Amino acid sequence: ISCCIVILFFFLWCASQNINLGASAYNNGDYNLAAKYWNPLAKQGNYVAQYNLGLLWEQGLGSTPLNKNEASQWFLLSAQQGYVPAMVRLARIQKENGYEEAALSWFNLAARWGNTDATTALRSWGKYVPQADLLAAQQYRDAISRQTAINALGDAAYQLGRAIGGGGSEKTSSSYTPSSTFTPSSFGRNSQSTYKETGCTSDYSCGIGLKCVKAPLESSGVCMKIVDEYGVKQYNLPDTNSVGPNLDLDGQCTFDTDCPIGFKCDRNYKACIKR
Repeated sequence: ISCCIVILFFFLWCASQNINLGASAYNNGDYNLAAKYWNPLAKQGNYVAQYNLGLLWEQGLGSTPLNKNEASQWFLLSAQQGYVPAMVRLARIQKENGYEEAALSWFNLAARWGNTDATTALRSWGKYVPQADLLAAQQYRDAISRQTAINALGDAAYQLGRAIGGGGSEKTSSSYTPSSTFTPSSFGRNSQSTYKETGCTSDYSCGIGLKCVKAPLESSGVCMKIVDEYGVKQYNLPDTNSVGPNLDLDGQCTFDTDCPIGFKCDRNYKACIKR
């Protein structure tokens, strides 16, 4: 196991180095070299590299032609992994092209993560600006994690862990410059759900502790509380796979017997619901 951890840290360190080298090349005006560093990582699914490539396509820098459709695809891939600056860039392109409902959704989500560009865009658009509830929840979780690490390992060990890991998990950077921040996504999958609350298009529309449950092949659903088999609420982060239509045709269940005791199977959403 320790060998696997070492290999994982090595690959993460290499990715971080290449992103930083690309950012340095970008800032020096060598956009082709920047693209050379970012392209492989973006194709491997690195959300920061995807966002940075989107900037090159959006602005037509170096040998990368100006193509906002291509830029929006890279921004979308990054935004779907929870990268807030990509959400803002994507929303701006969508709004320019008349996709106002989609743009409003991404602006709202970015604003809930405390992004000032998103809140400014919503205000100038005359739209409601949501509270930064997702950011507040994440800051609370980070504070608890930091305190737990300090209590368990001592302050010195904690500081060493931060130095090795590269700091916190916040995904923020300027909307106009390439990011040199690389942090692996920590979003995970959720378990059983309890009663329905409100409509949604993704977990990000619901908030911490809620899941957007959709019927198979549906792009929208309802927010449900996430609970364990005893009905105790769980505070999972949003699942990045919740963005877009539900492609899981089997779902969580088909019959009540597929669910834990005390749950029933919702035939429409194919999800185990607390009775």
